Amino acid sequence: MPEVSPKPSQGAALILKPLRLGPLEIDFPVVLAALAGFSDLSYRLICRSTTAPFCTTEAMLDRQMLLDGKLRRKLIKLDPADHPLAGQIMGFDPAVMARAAVVLAEMGFDVIDLNFACPVRKVLSKKRGGFLMSRPDIALETVRLVRAAVPEKPVTLKLRRAFLETDAEHAAFWEIARGAFDLGVAAVAVHARSVDQKYRGRADWDFLARVKAAFPDRTILGSGDVLTAADALRMIRETGVDGALAARGAIGNPWIFRQARDLAAGRPPFQPSLEDQRELILRHFELAREIYGLRRAVKIMRNFGIHYAHIHPHPAKVRMAFVGIKSETDWRAVMEEHYGAAQNKTVFSGVGGEATREASQVDESSGIILASASPRRGELLKRIVDVFRVVPSGIDEEPLRERNPVGYAVRAAIAKAETVGGAYPHALIIAADTLVCLENEIFGKPADRNEARDMLAKLSGRRHRVVTGIAIYRKSADRLLHGHETSWVTFKALEPEAIERYLDTADYLDKAGAYAIQESGDALVEKLEGDYDNVVGFPVGKVRDLLLEFERPATGAAKT
Repeated sequence: MPEVSPKPSQGAALILKPLRLGPLEIDFPVVLAALAGFSDLSYRLICRSTTAPFCTTEAMLDRQMLLDGKLRRKLIKLDPADHPLAGQIMGFDPAVMARAAVVLAEMGFDVIDLNFACPVRKVLSKKRGGFLMSRPDIALETVRLVRAAVPEKPVTLKLRRAFLETDAEHAAFWEIARGAFDLGVAAVAVHARSVDQKYRGRADWDFLARVKAAFPDRTILGSGDVLTAADALRMIRETGVDGALAARGAIGNPWIFRQARDLAAGRPPFQPSLEDQRELILRHFELAREIYGLRRAVKIMRNFGIHYAHIHPHPAKVRMAFVGIKSETDWRAVMEEHYGAAQNKTVFSGVGGEATREASQVDESSGIILASASPRRGELLKRIVDVFRVVPSGIDEEPLRERNPVGYAVRAAIAKAETVGGAYPHALIIAADTLVCLENEIFGKPADRNEARDMLAKLSGRRHRVVTGIAIYRKSADRLLHGHETSWVTFKALEPEAIERYLDTADYLDKAGAYAIQESGDALVEKLEGDYDNVVGFPVGKVRDLLLEFERPATGAAKT
């Protein structure tokens, strides 16, 4: 069992032994897993730059290894800086797998990794990957022939706990694992789900603990639900495995390896600033261009950009921006807009001639007030307003309902502003109201899951409007400005099962139209036309324009 300390407190170190793979000693036991579409050379080098100690290639078909050398080199990219490295192969014919292993050894791979775990339907239909969890005889013959073909190289396996979730005995797993260790494999990596589970449900870490207990003197790596650096260390601590594979948790967060080292050393985990993110993403783009050429690099980095967006301060907005990339020009524009040094921030701290004050000094009766309890509106307002308070209006919007969605949204925003302004006459009140409209039907916030289901079924495969009314009001100046913003959203055609999966997230609660594009609702959207922030519920650009207008001296009527 690895030597680990008890659960560390703040500042306490977690003592971890190096990871051993045959003669190789890996200095830290959190490593990059094989990731289809992600663990290519460009991303492996990026992960190396953030202290990843060991990486595995994407799964490669055994027969690809037997191609003409020039074609093979085009498919498989290596670099002197990318070591120690495992080459992962999968196939069905043990003899072909052995020949492929020889090729990998000759190419300079440090470890040969055999994939008996991939749950993808197409792979299973070809009797590769996870299919071999149902055929221990073929799996072990493959191990025997590969070990004989490359005796000088460590051979490792990737397994799942069973082929079928209903297999409570895990007989095939134990047969393959015991047989493989008897044949001399250096390590077994275990994904703690069954093949037919794919990535559903929680990984069974108790099973990992049982595996390590059964093989106390062998190297066992754990996989499944390692989404953060803390998860990786917790897996090692709770199950006793010798190492953790960073898979989904490493996609878009190559800093996970540095963060794991920080936590293990008792330090706060490194949190990349926007400038750190920009620098690394641009370096990744240049690596991809150098390795694959510009055209392919743009396609590759579009996919990576969508995942890098997860740690951006505005993930959903940036994710949607990356989705639309088609050229290097598009790429540069997204990087400049969302990762540039200047974020086009116009800050209002004392609109209407009032002096700017720190938050602790804002007078109860003045300053800027957001008349909404919505956290998302508060986060968006922070882009342009340094100091403000939140005072929800608490009004009943139902009496304001009318058939015209713009009129309804604006009237509701004005009512909110005037209600809060009555209690704080010297404050500047910012209020907004957002609604979803499908043809002539206005969707508010669903009362329960059933109503949310009905709304999503109606929106499925159709184009609808999102309208936000805005009001800026100061009662003591008898001044009111209002406006609105409209965006158009087209939903994907949603199967009932997809709707139920979305409802299971509970993201429909307190959301007009039963979805939030900034949360998991973005998976429902096929196309967005107009202002993204408006669909979130607060069109910052329009609010900024109204605030600038409010700063100018009023002319004519007091209310406009």
